[in-house]
Amino acid sequence: MPPLPQTKFLHSAERPEQRAALPPLPEVALCGRSNVGKSSLLNALCGKGLARVSKTPGRTQLINTFSVNGLFYLVDLPGYGFQKGVGRDKARQWGQVIPQYLGDNPNLKLALVLADFRLPPQSADADLCAWLTKQGIPFGVVGTKCDDVPRHAWHKRVLDLAFACRLDLASMVFPVSARNGHGLDELAAAMLEVVTEGAEE
Repeated sequence: MPPLPQTKFLHSAERPEQRAALPPLPEVALCGRSNVGKSSLLNALCGKGLARVSKTPGRTQLINTFSVNGLFYLVDLPGYGFQKGVGRDKARQWGQVIPQYLGDNPNLKLALVLADFRLPPQSADADLCAWLTKQGIPFGVVGTKCDDVPRHAWHKRVLDLAFACRLDLASMVFPVSARNGHGLDELAAAMLEVVTEGAEE
């Protein structure tokens, strides 16, 4: 069973202001380059078929909101970087939507920046993390496709990502695999901890 099985699709929007009618709940955002495997991770966390997986990067073209057991929203943002078949104007629009959503959202509790664990830290991911740091937005880094990396190399990959993304704690780097499920329980637990923090006060 996936770690977050009681998750359902709720809403799609082209712009952040189109989400205004949603009842306020804590939010966790998924951010990442267009070929990093956001849809595969979402399906592995919440159940197969929840998000469409395509072989063509950049198919997530909207702000997609999912309700997780009525406790919080998991928000899948459009991918950034190379997107086959997407014009420059549309790519520029997505590049504006992401900071608009992240930067003007009092309900946002955590941004998760997905990075391909097989690759050295990418400048686009590091730039987003630097911007999140400047904005004071809590974030973590999710290293996708970790099953393709030899286990002995994981420690260095985690430290490299933590350094490149200016994370004080390497514990906020989560190696995960949508294929074999590694790290999904830990990632889900971290999300739940953040969104329920202070709820009992």
